[in-house]
Amino acid sequence: MEVKKASGSRIRSVDIAKGIGMICIILGHLNSPSINRFVYTFHVPIFFLIGGYFISEKRSVAAFVKSKAKTLLIPYCISCVLIITLGTLKGYVQGNAPQELREWVVASLYGAGGTLNHPFHIRGIGAIWFLLASFWGSVCIRFSLLFNERKRLALITALFFFGLITKKWIWLPFSLQEGACSSLYLYLGFLYRKSEKKLNALPTEIKCFGLLFALVTWISFIKDFKSFWLVQCNFGRGAVDIFGSVCACVIVLLVSKVLDSKTKLISKFFAFFGRYSLLVLCVHTIELNLFPWTALTHIITQAGIPAVYEYICIIIGKLVLNLLSAWLLSKSRLVKKLFGYTEKLN
Repeated sequence: MEVKKASGSRIRSVDIAKGIGMICIILGHLNSPSINRFVYTFHVPIFFLIGGYFISEKRSVAAFVKSKAKTLLIPYCISCVLIITLGTLKGYVQGNAPQELREWVVASLYGAGGTLNHPFHIRGIGAIWFLLASFWGSVCIRFSLLFNERKRLALITALFFFGLITKKWIWLPFSLQEGACSSLYLYLGFLYRKSEKKLNALPTEIKCFGLLFALVTWISFIKDFKSFWLVQCNFGRGAVDIFGSVCACVIVLLVSKVLDSKTKLISKFFAFFGRYSLLVLCVHTIELNLFPWTALTHIITQAGIPAVYEYICIIIGKLVLNLLSAWLLSKSRLVKKLFGYTEKLN
């Protein structure tokens, strides 16, 4: 299927897939087992696969690292400053500003996705752990391209198991282990780009069978879902679920291509928020950490609204708040510059 490109060198179907993935990340933080068994199978892996697809050897390692620092670490720092500021203000209203300031500063510096309680307590910084993990994972993949295929594969395998094994003893700062494990998905995305022409040249019958197999595998993954959280380097049943997540991503990317070619408004909506998924992620992290959803749900409950409608209100509220805020921020040239939207693909 022909890949249509958006403005510049962007691929619109990829932006659509990122838009779908970003909305699923927001829904995945509702803590609904029914939603999570679906969205957790692909919503984070697909971003790493797409990130790997755009890694190349065109830039030197130094230039690549500098580019990734601008597009990933600067947004992380900006988000942390906002979280610290707003969190401290919230603490001031609640009468515990010094504690909130201290905890959010430590959370920002440590960069753990989830809250740690052993061997010490550190509050999790939230969804922007992905930015740190993407930075380390991407840099590792770019560095691995300096070696031949065998050494590269050995390095990436070692990185993956480093993240998987060391988490049993201690969580390292800066999402290093998550970045090490993400290198597997980044590398798969890189490999796909290298072999894309050969795969597209395969007979239609083989491609249809492969897609059907991927769909059945994904459905089976959803049906038997137990756990799969990259933020915890938790890969469920191991190789089986990793393969299932890749199959899920393949189907979502295919659906994105179909939406791109068959729809206008829907594809435009997802493509826009896919393009600005970094903004959505940072806004969502701030909202997730600081917005008083508990107080809002209490008001809804007190009004006698049935639980199912309360849940629907929260879903709509989260999506509107995150997407509308990101849309407004995308109109600012300064915000676009700070978040690296003037950077070219690497």
